[in-house]
Amino acid sequence: MSFDLIERAAFGVYEIFSNLIPGSLVVMTVAVSPQFSFLNLAANGFLGGFFVLFLIFLSFIVGVAVQELSSLIEKPIFKRKYGGLPSSVMLDPSDSTFPPFFKEEIRQLAKQNLGIPEEASSQNVFELCYTYVIQKGISKRVLQFLSMYYFSRNMMLVMPIEAFILWVLVPPSALSLLAGVVCLGLSLAFYERFVGYARHFAKEVLRSFYVDMYTAPRRNSTVRQ
Repeated sequence: MSFDLIERAAFGVYEIFSNLIPGSLVVMTVAVSPQFSFLNLAANGFLGGFFVLFLIFLSFIVGVAVQELSSLIEKPIFKRKYGGLPSSVMLDPSDSTFPPFFKEEIRQLAKQNLGIPEEASSQNVFELCYTYVIQKGISKRVLQFLSMYYFSRNMMLVMPIEAFILWVLVPPSALSLLAGVVCLGLSLAFYERFVGYARHFAKEVLRSFYVDMYTAPRRNSTVRQ
């Protein structure tokens, strides 16, 4: 139980930083730009300390806004790349991530142990499998993949915003142009990590559910003996 609480607390910390880091990039870039130069206020004693706390709070708020915006674009991205959310299409007959017997076994196990009807959509099956895995604390890798998925998705969106801020608020120069191009390149890199972690997360949930369903009876029989 204590290990499970630690894992959940760690995920909460990861989630905070997945909002705080992207938000901080945007806020700090604006704060140090020549048009604003807000950081000069940070050296003014008590007012400066209050201002630093305000920037941290503002960074988190901006990060939450970035997360909401990034959540709006993930479905169109996955629709175009995979035909739907990885968590949904992996159980469809047309998807080749898992062999047919595995997908059929997942549905049968979900029906027998979770009461999911045969006509349930792949997404509904996955969501209940995910809930089962999380509530049972079966795999810490699920939360790790999920936290990195959120972080990469947020950074994928915030990097083009950074490039726009650099090109608009910073005086034109070779350095600001190069920095903006680097931000766009990082956005592409985070995009690749974002779609990759989405698949790793979905596969880990289904595999963890499958393994637990087959090992649980053996664990229970061992306990009874």
